[in-house]
Amino acid sequence: MHFKNRSAVYVILLTAFSACNFKEKNPTWTDGVSELIYTNCSPCHRDNGNAPFALLTYEQVKAKANRIHWATKTRYMPPWPADPTYRHFLYERVLSDTQIKMLSLWITSGMPWGDRTIQPKPPDFPNGSFFRKPDLVLHLQHAVKLSGNGRDSFVIAKFPYQLPKDTLLDFVEFVPGIKRRVHHVNGHLLSYFRNSANPFKGIETFGDSKVKRDSVYAAMGLKYNDAQSPDFPVLTPNTVYYLPGYLPFAYPDTWGGVVLKKTGAFLLNTIHYGPSLHNQSDSSLLNVFFRSSPIKRPFSEAQIGSFGLAPVTPDLIIPANQKPKFTSALKLEKKISLLSVNPHMHQTGATFKAYALKPNGDTIPIIRILKWDFRWQYYYTFEYPVILDAGTWIKLEATFDNTAQNPNNPFRPPRTITSGNGIESMKSTEEMLQLIFTYAPYRKGDETRFLKRTF
Repeated sequence: MHFKNRSAVYVILLTAFSACNFKEKNPTWTDGVSELIYTNCSPCHRDNGNAPFALLTYEQVKAKANRIHWATKTRYMPPWPADPTYRHFLYERVLSDTQIKMLSLWITSGMPWGDRTIQPKPPDFPNGSFFRKPDLVLHLQHAVKLSGNGRDSFVIAKFPYQLPKDTLLDFVEFVPGIKRRVHHVNGHLLSYFRNSANPFKGIETFGDSKVKRDSVYAAMGLKYNDAQSPDFPVLTPNTVYYLPGYLPFAYPDTWGGVVLKKTGAFLLNTIHYGPSLHNQSDSSLLNVFFRSSPIKRPFSEAQIGSFGLAPVTPDLIIPANQKPKFTSALKLEKKISLLSVNPHMHQTGATFKAYALKPNGDTIPIIRILKWDFRWQYYYTFEYPVILDAGTWIKLEATFDNTAQNPNNPFRPPRTITSGNGIESMKSTEEMLQLIFTYAPYRKGDETRFLKRTF
């Protein structure tokens, strides 16, 4: 009896192993590979996407097979800096070991098509947007001229608009014209409440970061021309944002939303262009998305670290040829529902970790990045809101690598790096340490509110 049971188990295990082995030896384009590519690669590798080439057809994938093979085996692609063993997020693009092995077997086996009666259909991506066709597209009248002097450039830009009536804003998508040069963007919404205001008057861009902002805004025509009105329109902060790899946080309709007055402008108070040795013209644009559902759960944004609610400790001074550690910590005064987080450092960043320390001493993992990559700085959205009680500490720990062994170090030989003089806009060769996060005041049941958005 005992022997028979062992035999049965052996047969079952052998059958299971054979089935798995059979599957692994026979990956085809129509059975597994196309789905993997469309899910993990094509959202960026598509026409007019962020990647340099498209991966939408069998022919396109076959032509880039060697590059795909190397990039996936080394986990260089798909890019997802956050450690999935520490915390999972929505829209996670991390290939499993099994998926990487399947793709490798398919490529080394000659990339067989599979069932010829099946024609895998690539996703239907909207042209010019990651999400859907925008409700409004705003362009600059003139392209931004960028000098090839090898220095960072900082531009203030105004995108005015006129609508038939007030409406509701869902979110704004910044689409860079020169993807390899746009480093980051911060922008706000300006709302005009009087018909006499004309945000279309004045210059639309300004490129000297040393000039006082009040003078720049006046030259851009952003003040009211009605003497009885306040000097400036109402400002809704942080409605436009961009970093490499960044996508706007688009939550379900119950979250977010801003009133969009019929007359207004998006003021990008910083478009940071990285250095280049080539003269270029940039025609970045804004995709504006409206919402039909009423505003129920507005959220806020805050940050700790550089220029945030809690300072960097010790001061962010990174000596040459050293790998120092820095921290920041904020104690919450009220209970919140944490929705998304955005870690931010520059080129000498090495590791990043954020977690919450509850009043009872328990910890809640927020995000960990074991190998910082300056080129990919996502806004990571949790699957469900992370509930943090009043009295909880949000803690940040990070290390930097200011040695010659860091291939991303902007200086050869290394030199002491700081966070700038606090007056001019920050250069990419300077450093920052931030945890930016979106949150809302806690409401009962937030723990079960799934944050994935469907379009």
